Amino acid sequence: MRGGRGGSFAACLSYFVKAYVGPGCLSLPLAFQRAGAGLGSGLLLLLLLLVYRNMVVLVQARRRLEDKLASSGGGAHEVRTYSALAGRIASHTYLVRHGPWGA
Repeated sequence: MRGGRGGSFAACLSYFVKAYVGPGCLSLPLAFQRAGAGLGSGLLLLLLLLVYRNMVVLVQARRRLEDKLASSGGGAHEVRTYSALAGRIASHTYLVRHGPWGA
């Protein structure tokens, strides 16, 4: 610390590396040691495929939402944040449109 006012840039960077990179990357050798090379590699490949599939599903969902919003008169350019996306989805739900608080 310099003058008791805060940490250095290197200390801050090391905390970020330990917090975000550390738990995943630094625990991999222990996982391989306990599971073995074959099972560890197989599970890692399985997780890779699951993560890839989830990313594909998210991209497809965004494209479908853009198409739906474009065809319903609302432009897809209006959805830029999560709160805007939640608002657009909520405005299309049955309860909001037909419930006691809906129009």
